[in-house]
Amino acid sequence: MKIGFQSLVILIPLFFFVFQGLGQVSETDRKTVLDLFQEKYNADDYTYIFNMFSSELQNELTLEKTKEFLKSIKAQVGQMEKNEFLGMESNSFAAFKSFFEKGVLKMNISIDNRNLINGFFVKPFIETSNNEEQQQLAIKLTKSCTDIPDKQIQLITEKCKNFPLNSELSIAIINNGISKFIGVKITEDTLLIYDNSHKAFEIGSITKVFTSTILASLVLDKTIKLDQPIKSVLKTRKKDIRKITFKQLSNHTSGFPRLPTNLMSSAVNVSNPYQHYNEKHLLEYLNNPIKLSNLPGEAFEYSNTGAGILAYLLSIASSKDYHQLLDEIVFTKYNMTVSTYDRNNLSAELVDGLGALGEKVPHWDFASMEGAGGIISTTKELSKFAFAQFDTSNLDLTLTRKSTFNIDHRRSVGLGWLIMKEDTGEERFWHNGGTGGFSSSMILEVESKNAIIILSNVSPFNQHSNNIDALCFGLIDLI
Repeated sequence: MKIGFQSLVILIPLFFFVFQGLGQVSETDRKTVLDLFQEKYNADDYTYIFNMFSSELQNELTLEKTKEFLKSIKAQVGQMEKNEFLGMESNSFAAFKSFFEKGVLKMNISIDNRNLINGFFVKPFIETSNNEEQQQLAIKLTKSCTDIPDKQIQLITEKCKNFPLNSELSIAIINNGISKFIGVKITEDTLLIYDNSHKAFEIGSITKVFTSTILASLVLDKTIKLDQPIKSVLKTRKKDIRKITFKQLSNHTSGFPRLPTNLMSSAVNVSNPYQHYNEKHLLEYLNNPIKLSNLPGEAFEYSNTGAGILAYLLSIASSKDYHQLLDEIVFTKYNMTVSTYDRNNLSAELVDGLGALGEKVPHWDFASMEGAGGIISTTKELSKFAFAQFDTSNLDLTLTRKSTFNIDHRRSVGLGWLIMKEDTGEERFWHNGGTGGFSSSMILEVESKNAIIILSNVSPFNQHSNNIDALCFGLIDLI
């Protein structure tokens, strides 16, 4: 269940599946189509690529979504350099190992008998390794971590052994209200396990839970209402967004696309893509024609755009800037004295972010999109936030965990949190995050007072980055 839920949520825009076709073509034809795809992708000719799609695929995927998706890939991994054919999968998809400037992806393409693309799927490339040296990394435990159960150490080792050198994870394990902290660092020949709970990492999209906590607090003090249309604050006359509510921005049912359409310009800095996307650009986006993916409230579609707009509107509604709201409503209330939105004022050591291959990469600046991913924190600080979730007197946090939209009979979304119902009947509340050089994952079992928090400098573009979420879910299963 959790794997299906994670692939549905798509927090990092590298997974995409639209229409599975049944084309049977020669390897030469496949290579010709993929070479043309590579040429047009590198030339930013996304309209040409859209015209390479079959009519069935075009019905599933609009030109606008095609452009948004391909631009988001380019912003993250850059130009396509080469492709290696891996073989056929499910008798219809040709699988390729695709090398980009900043990472390696697996691309599955189905081509019909007219040499048109009628199926398309992209995800991080994961390569199994038989390298004995990697498989048998020495494990060194510091004195502070010698009481960690063997099963947890084994799982951590298994999920971390293929990360690049200098990869670092900070893990909090909260079991029945009691917390332990484990850190992992990959060196030349050792997987060092120690306590690095004081070190700071970019938490990426876990920030959205904090933005939604501000929303919940302003709802409780009657500054705004959950079902209040955003037009009351935004003062827009745009028909396509007039019915969107604050709740829909928070629970990803607004219909706004994953990224603002004016973000991925040719001038964007792919190593720090949000850096210059200021309030002027956000207002430009809102004041120009907007095509929503779905009618407001109709479907769940994860949206960084919606979260950025939510933070902006909360600031207007409260007459306080987002930073002030974050400080007053979350950081100060829950004694999170280290957490910040400004790394220049950070009192803790900030870990270097790593790229797909382990190279050092720039930290990300979110400008007007900071409500979607701009917070820096430590596992010790996020543990305070987790413990606050267990306290029923914190009504703002309770409100964020209340289901607001059902995805299916076992999965729903609250305000910020993604909710999974277990076979036991207990609910799990989860979110993950990723920036250029960092991946994170956080899951809560509020009734049992259990939680797992993982912060890392493993890039979401690394071929093994899915192991961060897998480790998070695996550790809570061991509790």
